[in-house]
Amino acid sequence: MRLKFLVTTIVYLAATAVASGHGYLISELDSSGVPIALHVASQSNVLDSGNTASPYANLFWDKFPAAKGPDSLFTEGSLVSTPRSSPGAYYPTNDGGASTSGPFSVYDSATFTVISPLLFSNGGSAEPAASGVSLNIVERFPGNAPNGASNSTNHPGAASTAAGLLTISGNTGVLPGFQFSLADTHEFAKDLFLGGSTATGEYGFAYTVTVHYHNGTTLTSAPMVDVFALTDTTLSGGSFTNASLAVQDAATLAIYQASVPEPSAVILAAMGIFLLVVRRLRRTTASV
Repeated sequence: MRLKFLVTTIVYLAATAVASGHGYLISELDSSGVPIALHVASQSNVLDSGNTASPYANLFWDKFPAAKGPDSLFTEGSLVSTPRSSPGAYYPTNDGGASTSGPFSVYDSATFTVISPLLFSNGGSAEPAASGVSLNIVERFPGNAPNGASNSTNHPGAASTAAGLLTISGNTGVLPGFQFSLADTHEFAKDLFLGGSTATGEYGFAYTVTVHYHNGTTLTSAPMVDVFALTDTTLSGGSFTNASLAVQDAATLAIYQASVPEPSAVILAAMGIFLLVVRRLRRTTASV
């Protein structure tokens, strides 16, 4: 019965990965009550503004707003004990984060790690972001501080204001991130600074999530790729979402392929995890 439940769950997650949404859902696979793997499902598993389905469950596509400005849900609210000043005008988004989904074992902390540079594509090959371009990843609920009264206790484990900031660019590689709650796909603000660049296109990067369980187990997810399109019509070329879907698709896929291992390796790893779960469940069933 449990094996059937597991297979049904995996099929369900795969089927719902194309649904519109705001980040990644991370579910837990376990054997005899012990967590052994994390499953990633994007809530916006598309390649472009026309919602062309992506072949990869670990790809999240979205877009930056058309105008620069501070995120209205940024950590400068009056309820935050140590407000963080805005470093300037940028394109803000708070989509593309990760949260738990379904039954989840007790964990002590969760962290993330950026595993690629900030990449850019306008339909050609993905390249490191130009000099002067950077992306800040910011904890919106530092130290579980409220960002609005309704969020006062919903993000336990979130990093402090001082620690909850990571900056990536075309020159950065693997960068350990900060601790976060894994409770909200909108927990991170992502603020893009273009510097002197005026080119339209898409920017993206890859990251993983590591969960440190209370029982001593530590699990790391498959790479997750966030890709965001520029929509500012004043940029050279205008809003990238007005480009043909084929060009948008090419840009998204170029960033994906440049930021993660070969897709075949990812697929093989997922298959290996599934077979491991099946084998352990069969052994447990046989011993009963």
